[in-house]
Amino acid sequence: MVFACGNRESLTIKGNVTGNEDGTILLILKTNRPAVAKVLSKIEVKKGKFTFHTDSIKPPVCLTLMMNDSTNVDVFISKYGKFGVNIDLNKNPEITVKGDDMQKEYYAYLGRLDKAYLTPIKGKMNWIREKLSLSGENAKLTEKEEETFETYEHDIERAYSHRRLSLIKTVRANPDSPVAMAVVFLEYNNMNKRHKAEMKSIYRKKYSDTTLYWQIFP
Repeated sequence: MVFACGNRESLTIKGNVTGNEDGTILLILKTNRPAVAKVLSKIEVKKGKFTFHTDSIKPPVCLTLMMNDSTNVDVFISKYGKFGVNIDLNKNPEITVKGDDMQKEYYAYLGRLDKAYLTPIKGKMNWIREKLSLSGENAKLTEKEEETFETYEHDIERAYSHRRLSLIKTVRANPDSPVAMAVVFLEYNNMNKRHKAEMKSIYRKKYSDTTLYWQIFP
């Protein structure tokens, strides 16, 4: 992994947590290989507040905060500095970052992708989800339902493929965007070998010494 070395620049997060006012947060760096991850710190939360400081990583970065056994939240930071992070675990959870727009822009871009490619097939996805939920009850599809199932699966796969291609086109047009890079982190394992190699080639030019680059290409 690439760490910042001999660099006085640092990253500081002052956090507020609603729904877990006292306890411990495990802060880790996830990667696209689950076996390759790094625990950065164990953070004490007292009265809903916590602080994290490091000068050993170089943004952009995706910081994963393990709040408890079932809740992890990802915080995206694009630059060095001091940032306020508000986490409301009662709202699914809801995360806001003060001082850096990367978090907001990341979810806004994902929302645009989903609206363009997944919202039109939401009914088909729900239909398949419903049929799969019945499989445990020894339910059997009719011949017509099987045909519909195959057609919907194909349509969903094609929609996700078009969604990935849209992301790749965005990266080609905006190779310096840390927001697009963060979405590549999310989608990377679903890409084919050619597109994976292309993403690595593009980001190597500017981001090869950053933490998010290591997280995508560990």
